[in-house]
Amino acid sequence: MTVIAPMKIAAAGSRRRAIARSTEHQVSTTPVAPRLRCPRLAVSWRGYRLGGRCAHAVAIPSCRGVRAGTVNNIGQMTYILAMADTLTRDHEGPVLIVGGYGTVGSALTELAAPHWPLLLTGRNPEKGAALADKHGATVRRWDLTDPAPFRAAVRAVIGTVNDPIDRVLTAAVGGGVPYVDITRWTSRMTRAVAAAAVMRPRAPVLFSSAWMGGITSVVAAALISERGGGATSVDIAVRWDMNDMAGIDSVDFMDRLGYDYEVRRGGLPVTVAPLTDPRIVNIAGSRTKVVRIDTPEQLTLPITLDVGTVSTRIGFSSGAATTALLAAKKVGLFRWGKGDRWTSVRRSLLYSPGEGGNAEIRVDVDGEGGRTSATVVDPRGQAHLTALGGFLGLRRVLDPTGSEPGVTYPELHPDPASILRSLPEHGVEVLRE
Repeated sequence: MTVIAPMKIAAAGSRRRAIARSTEHQVSTTPVAPRLRCPRLAVSWRGYRLGGRCAHAVAIPSCRGVRAGTVNNIGQMTYILAMADTLTRDHEGPVLIVGGYGTVGSALTELAAPHWPLLLTGRNPEKGAALADKHGATVRRWDLTDPAPFRAAVRAVIGTVNDPIDRVLTAAVGGGVPYVDITRWTSRMTRAVAAAAVMRPRAPVLFSSAWMGGITSVVAAALISERGGGATSVDIAVRWDMNDMAGIDSVDFMDRLGYDYEVRRGGLPVTVAPLTDPRIVNIAGSRTKVVRIDTPEQLTLPITLDVGTVSTRIGFSSGAATTALLAAKKVGLFRWGKGDRWTSVRRSLLYSPGEGGNAEIRVDVDGEGGRTSATVVDPRGQAHLTALGGFLGLRRVLDPTGSEPGVTYPELHPDPASILRSLPEHGVEVLRE
């Protein structure tokens, strides 16, 4: 393969300083070609002339020392880079789990190993060696912040770590490889969906980033199916167990608590603020105070299932944690403390992983005829439940009879009720009222 040359930036003086001051919230990924191999491009990005053989021009949040000429270093500010990663489809090859030995990745590896050969990747392959040996998997380095190109032939790929510059997505779609993602918050998923659509996928692209790897969306779809297909509202309530063995990525939503977001209410778009509109909900026998949180299913369910109102709220097993979080919002921490400087403070409010706890989600569907409800309880915790959502997504995109090329979502499963029935096979309780 021809290695794609790094992109050049023709910028100087104040323009360089302007680029260096850019942040992730000012710059977004810009797809500039639908395939990995593209002709020489000369595109304009905010008035800066960019050129080079590229597959994807991306803005990476973090780079230091931007200067005119070839950009080739990773640091603290924003820069532009052309990617040269190559994934090709091999129907007999391994399933690639990006982040395959992290908290969720390890749980997914346990679920997937009996079914497919696996390739695990991450920043430090030595940390995944024991897990790979246990399951007969291969482990390789792929650091998504390192511009070194990655190449592999795989049957499918799933991302279990954040992919803020769409490296994994771009490589998978460009190579015609089935793709599952379980890591994106709403704004990043929206951007990724647009990028994938431009690239015209030749394989299924499943954005399963709804809460717990898309489990919430599948449960909602199953309940709506039981009702004959009609629903006016879906309310999702999550109970976060402070004793759970959560990975650091699990509290990434803390970084979004300073941003208002859009939901649908009665079919119309409205803007709401996180941590507002509190309710007391019975979740698996525990009365839990829950407040609004931005999650992708609030974007997709109104579109895919024609639900007029969709709301997701979160509460905590610790009343003190709820009080601290709401107090932090009241003093404005999530607005004036958005930057990297305050990341550890924001996340410390919730990130205190313990030895294990339950993952609990209640889904209520309302419409003509009343309410239909189900509560999902996973005694192995949220990492396992999220991994299970990813595993079910892999089975779907690899099923030749149940998957088609193009962008899709977990709630568009051809038989969501079968997924709901299968959860107990994986140790997950489904409580009905």
